[in-house]
Amino acid sequence: MNAVFQILVIASPLMLASFGALCSEYAGRMAIFAEGIVNMGAFLCFAFSALLAPVLLPVLAPVFGPVAANGIVVVFAIFLSLLCSFVFITAFCVLIEKCSVNPFLISLALNLVCSGLISLFSVVFFKTRGVLVADGFALDGFRANLFTTIFAFAVCLAVGAFLQRSRKGLYLRITGSDEAVLLAGGINTKRIRIASWGIASVLCALAGCVMTLRLSSFVPGVSSGTGWLALAAVFLGRKKVVGTFVSVLVFSIARFFAANIQNFSSFSQIPSGILLALPYLLALVFIFASDGKQK
Repeated sequence: MNAVFQILVIASPLMLASFGALCSEYAGRMAIFAEGIVNMGAFLCFAFSALLAPVLLPVLAPVFGPVAANGIVVVFAIFLSLLCSFVFITAFCVLIEKCSVNPFLISLALNLVCSGLISLFSVVFFKTRGVLVADGFALDGFRANLFTTIFAFAVCLAVGAFLQRSRKGLYLRITGSDEAVLLAGGINTKRIRIASWGIASVLCALAGCVMTLRLSSFVPGVSSGTGWLALAAVFLGRKKVVGTFVSVLVFSIARFFAANIQNFSSFSQIPSGILLALPYLLALVFIFASDGKQK
């Protein structure tokens, strides 16, 4: 049971990013920016919490108590992180639609922009580009893992239901493949594409927030390839909700295996670099196998 719980904990941020990438892919816009936004969401969650705590805690603590007040600050920081990520990505998507520029190149460049902005703001507000910690930003490890995992899967369940059961979800699912049908019905597909990037940005930023909350700190590059694995999960899952879910579980099992295999004496000599690369190697194997079956 402990192993199952750990796998679900590992899977939850990847699940969020993957479902965000799936929404974007349905609309015909690959969310290549996912890796950058996961890191951006993680940084903003920590930054807003650390910067707002000295201002809000003296006001909230006498009313709600110190523990509840700290929780309110963290929730508010998460909200601001998601809002900033949404506005940032949506603004670029609007620019893409207005100017008819290449969405692939813009999305790719956004990863670099996010990396640069994180470095800049880290120096401006915290005087360092390294690991960031704050006294008030500390959560119990087990509770943080439990609550963030439950919340992440609940969000993904809601997104899956929206895609499969709602009319707007149907519009989103066919925008990339059958745009002409929607245009014939007078539906504005540009708005749907913009909305898809907005949804993807929120879910990817939320994945970053989950990672930061679990670490009780911000670590540069905290995503560790989560955004790229999310894209791989979407394609390996045949751009289906259930298929993406299964792909995420497979990658998460590989990550769990890589993190724990050195505990066994038979595998203790395997270099840690190879073990860390195991999920990405597995993704390559599945991608090649998938392409071979399609041919």
